[in-house]
Amino acid sequence: MRKIILILFLFYKFSLIAQNTTTRILFIFDESRSMLGDWNGERKIDVANRVLSDMVDSLAQIPNVQMALRMYGHQKNYPPRHCDDTKLEVPFSPNSAEKIKEKLRTTTPKGTTPIAFSLMQSEKDFPPCKNCKNIIILITDGIEECGADPCKVALSLQRNSVFMQPYIIGLGLDLELKNAFDCMGKYLDAGSEDDFRKIIKTIISQTTLNTTIQVDLLDIYKKATETGVNMSFYDQQTGVMKYNFIHTFNELGNSDTLEIDALSNYRIVIHTIPQVVIENVQLKPGRHNIVRKNAAQGSLIVKQAHGNKYRELKFRIEKSGECKVVNYQNVDMKEKYLVGNYDIEVPTIPILKFKNIKIEQSKLNTLKIPEPGQTAIQMPADGYGSLYQIIDGEAIWVINLNNRLDLNLPILPGKYMAVWRSGKLKKSSYTKIKKFEVKSGYSSIVTF
Repeated sequence: MRKIILILFLFYKFSLIAQNTTTRILFIFDESRSMLGDWNGERKIDVANRVLSDMVDSLAQIPNVQMALRMYGHQKNYPPRHCDDTKLEVPFSPNSAEKIKEKLRTTTPKGTTPIAFSLMQSEKDFPPCKNCKNIIILITDGIEECGADPCKVALSLQRNSVFMQPYIIGLGLDLELKNAFDCMGKYLDAGSEDDFRKIIKTIISQTTLNTTIQVDLLDIYKKATETGVNMSFYDQQTGVMKYNFIHTFNELGNSDTLEIDALSNYRIVIHTIPQVVIENVQLKPGRHNIVRKNAAQGSLIVKQAHGNKYRELKFRIEKSGECKVVNYQNVDMKEKYLVGNYDIEVPTIPILKFKNIKIEQSKLNTLKIPEPGQTAIQMPADGYGSLYQIIDGEAIWVINLNNRLDLNLPILPGKYMAVWRSGKLKKSSYTKIKKFEVKSGYSSIVTF
């Protein structure tokens, strides 16, 4: 009784379930014949019934908690093996505690262990609910006996948001069997009744007490000054996205406090450019958790020196030395990037390249596109040709002029050469070359 009072004290010491959220706990209980075996001087089934009944009593005192009971291995004797022996004995309702306890008292273990099939059937046990948190607690003294894959079933149901990561309580199982349950959810091994009760208390805390987290985004000085970034929280095991928040500071200037479930381990993606990831975040239930990640940022803008010819232009940004595009950014628009060096390509004519551009903490790096000149290139007939920029005597290809009669292009200032031959003339010697210079803000005509 003192343990029950202690658990209830913990419930009210912390903030409990959010008033608008219902927590639904489905117990999947092993009633196979092996539960009649000895466990530290008592039958396993007697210990399990006693501890689970106490847990049900405790949960019944908490607002916005509903419970249900599914059993397996309790309807048909073994042998033979009946792999469909499972049933929802007590459905969810606001006052199900006494019904669950009565079913525990009056049911006798007799059959086999169809864990995967029981999990599969549990999908039907959770009626539709927009604001419910669905939890499964599986209590067993054995592993799957029907050749199915409980891990595959559990993972599929989690990905479909039927329930959250399940708890599996093993009663007197060999430790080498632990791996059979790790892939299903959170496995907790009970070697004694005291262990069982401690595990139950832990699960109650994790499923009912509010858990909070703040994510500190650190600058180069290891201070939490970065903000305004989207953060995605994924279940580490299933890959399912659970939350999305835009980072901000509260009234005290600290990273804002977020309330999330402690049932999952999280993969947190910070959507900086490029993004940073925090793997396998394990929260302490009923507490305020602080997670910190380096996310130092500066800003970049590429501006036009004059006019608005490039206002619709997007340019490409790569992390220097990585040959991987991290963003496409609009000219004349400012964007934040992680501190570091970047290579930039602006699709002007010709392509404007900036190498090893340094982004520094909280600073704005401004690059400028020279004002182009407007150049008309006129050909008397369809043909073949190319435009080259002349740099240190070398002809650098810019664009092709194939099958075009008239072009009117904004071209960056510099020296150029246009090469062209009419498609009707079948000798290379009829190739024509025009050299010209483009000056910012001036118009010119190149005629073949």
